[in-house]
Amino acid sequence: MQSEECRMKNEEGSHLSRITHYPMKVKFKRFTRLKTLKQIRREWLDRFFAGFEPELRSRNVCLPASAVDDETYFAMFARLLSSPEDLPDALNEALFAIDGLACAKGQEELERAIAHAGLAVDFSPDSTSAELALQVWLSDPVLVARTYNRQRFRRLSAFEHFGCSLPAGERRAPTQPTPAIADQLALALDPWFARHHRGQNTTRVELYPLNGEYWFLIRHGDTFSRTPKVDAQRTEILHFRPERDDVVVYSPEHDELRINARTKSERGLYVRQLGVCLHGRDDYFGVSWTYTLEPLRLEGVSALEPNGIAGIDKVVLREVEIAWNANGREVLTRAADDLFQNASDDAGVAGPIPQDGSLCRAAFDFHFADQPQPRPVQIRVPNMIKLGRHCDLQLVDRWLCERGFRR
Repeated sequence: MQSEECRMKNEEGSHLSRITHYPMKVKFKRFTRLKTLKQIRREWLDRFFAGFEPELRSRNVCLPASAVDDETYFAMFARLLSSPEDLPDALNEALFAIDGLACAKGQEELERAIAHAGLAVDFSPDSTSAELALQVWLSDPVLVARTYNRQRFRRLSAFEHFGCSLPAGERRAPTQPTPAIADQLALALDPWFARHHRGQNTTRVELYPLNGEYWFLIRHGDTFSRTPKVDAQRTEILHFRPERDDVVVYSPEHDELRINARTKSERGLYVRQLGVCLHGRDDYFGVSWTYTLEPLRLEGVSALEPNGIAGIDKVVLREVEIAWNANGREVLTRAADDLFQNASDDAGVAGPIPQDGSLCRAAFDFHFADQPQPRPVQIRVPNMIKLGRHCDLQLVDRWLCERGFRR
């Protein structure tokens, strides 16, 4: 898998230096703080911004002069970065990646990426996290962009599952996606976005192998937008087409897709086109009945046992939603810090899971062995999962399979 990822990186080319597009309301997490900026030596800031000096000059943006004192120097940069809308797009994209990785977790991700890529970076021995991220960018901007996108994937929380619709005997062997399949997917998606007023020739697809799965980052245009902008007591109207990012994950193990996208139409589009690109038919991923909550009714609190899964200490049911009638208009939600514990402590309280009605949603707290605080996980029948951190999915998925929550 690692060699395949390296090969993909080489074949994908320079367009991967782009990071996930930032929205119109943009703000850096760290680089507007003087305390953070002062952790970066002036020589590194000067080297970084020197690469964008022609574009900055064309926008009448002045960088601090080398003769100014440190207090003035960093204050000028803080003011400059407080208005990213006035900066060149390429500079913003680089800054957002560096800003997002200028922390302990980001440093760990970068160190792992550097080792995996075999990149030689001559770090200053007394570098801060922000300086480390900046030095890696100066050596390999593409590596920083990919690492930042991987970090973003871990923050995605809501996915819908779509499994194979064919009988076991008719299923094909799992497909290993390639950059050529990503390009084929982009060409197939673009006409749909054009027909639905998202712009022509706006679709790009990037492919990331992660933990035995294949993540498709799909960038495309959105409906045209207009917004007022005020400057020097004058209001102007900005006309622009926003960019949106969707994510589709292909799991060879389950032969299924997980999709994080805004609309039902877009999810249906990805299901059809990935079926064609991966298996040659648009109805391949037609099953959307992934989860069941019946183990809660059948086994009660025993359904929450960790089952000896290394990494999970405890699972607590915090909330359950029950629907009555076929149309689901009557819905009851029960919530507590621990629903089963609450019922056992109070003899007058009925069990949290009634014998009738449809269990349509449940919220759990997962206590992981390496984390001091529990993390939330929600299951909504038939095919949606929400996690506090998507990188918890492998452990959570194993538990769901072993406890019978996954069909």
